[in-house]
Amino acid sequence: MCAEIERGVSKFPVNKGILDAAWLLRVAADDPDDLTLIADLHRTWRSAPPDNAGEAELVALSRRYGWIALLEDGQGREGAAREGVYPVRLTTCAAAAAACGVMTADRAWGLHHVYHARRSWPPSIGTKPADRLRFEHAIEIVTRLKAKLDAPPWPQILRHPDLQPGAVDDVVRQSARA
Repeated sequence: MCAEIERGVSKFPVNKGILDAAWLLRVAADDPDDLTLIADLHRTWRSAPPDNAGEAELVALSRRYGWIALLEDGQGREGAAREGVYPVRLTTCAAAAAACGVMTADRAWGLHHVYHARRSWPPSIGTKPADRLRFEHAIEIVTRLKAKLDAPPWPQILRHPDLQPGAVDDVVRQSARA
């Protein structure tokens, strides 16, 4: 996964900050079960490393450790859900963090905006000032979902046992259309 982040530094300079973050741990996907899953995912996706290597490793490690997988890639998200891993987009993570009081709505919007403003694919919620209301609506929807689920703490709202993998992303995506 680190190799994929390193390759993207020239296009996405923020990746350098990810690689240098003292609070992030590098974890190798070298367990035999991890390696088998990574190979299976590459076969399913009809790809070979380095293509999709980061997504495959993240799915394998998330399955092993019970992590929530921050994934934007569609096939990576599908592979994660199929393996029982909870895939979450950055927009959902930011909206849920605001709904749980981990950060302000302004900070969450800022993360969403900075990340998606330079991406080539359209996010579920845009980055223009008019899209801010859609983002705030997503925070409200996640807040209601949190209350319905008896207020799970952050970040458990993203992988609540009563929800299918990807369910919170679906709620945020649908709220953007409302």
